[in-house]
Amino acid sequence: MLVMIIMINQSPKQRIKKEPVNTTSLEVPSSNSTLYCYVDASWIDENSKAGISWILTEVHGRCLLKSSSSIEPIDSVIETEDKASVEAVGQLKRLNYRQVTFCGDSIHLYQYLEKAKKQGHSSLGQAEIQSYLEDIKALAPSYFRFKFIGRNANHLADALAKEARLKESLCMNDCTELFVMFYLEKKQIIG
Repeated sequence: MLVMIIMINQSPKQRIKKEPVNTTSLEVPSSNSTLYCYVDASWIDENSKAGISWILTEVHGRCLLKSSSSIEPIDSVIETEDKASVEAVGQLKRLNYRQVTFCGDSIHLYQYLEKAKKQGHSSLGQAEIQSYLEDIKALAPSYFRFKFIGRNANHLADALAKEARLKESLCMNDCTELFVMFYLEKKQIIG
């Protein structure tokens, strides 16, 4: 499980001034969702650490949250993509996000998930990735959607995953302080 790190040693004015990640070049796929989560992984070989990442944006492409982490060596690229997707789905589910479309460039993983969601039931995927597909489907609530996108459309999540792999960071999560401030204020008001 990834741990969220929140910068609380800054004044509220400092938090507000901090700009979110530039996401003007993110392609927003067509769907009924109001939120999009771009997921990717960076894998070299089964002996090297890998990197995983996700970026949550609103419908106009503005970054709301992002997360990346270096993970221990994994046997294959598809396992790494699955791990990234499971982490993204799990974290956004825990944060109570709804109507999220998860977008990834792993054709086998995302085309299967997209098809299974449209059909409303599981159809068999490729045998070697079936268990990974089941991991994601078991975790994802019915209001989450999946969409395959091309590698070029996923370049920001790709860069974030590569950076995490290269830095071999144990765990790094980042969210815009504006969101964190809003969340904390909401918790105090609702209490």
